[in-house]
Amino acid sequence: MAANQHVIGHNFWFDRRVLQVAFKKVGVYLPLWNFTCTQDLAMKCGLPSKLEELAAHCNIAYPRKHDAKSDATVTMKVYEQIKHSLNTMTSSSQ
Repeated sequence: MAANQHVIGHNFWFDRRVLQVAFKKVGVYLPLWNFTCTQDLAMKCGLPSKLEELAAHCNIAYPRKHDAKSDATVTMKVYEQIKHSLNTMTSSSQ
């Protein structure tokens, strides 16, 4: 993944640390990414911080917890729903 791309993740700080260690072992620097952490975003909005609880709150099916593809799919759906809700709130308050 190249620098200057936007990355969406849940508990992104943990994943970033794991990636930094792996990249460092092979002598590669982790690129600087613009990112959104859905865990941070949820907490700022007063929503549950655990992905499983956040998915349930958003009525998003989460059949395979701790499966990389499922986690990524649910994270993206949660992000899209929170972003949509925030955009709706912002536009209705204007």
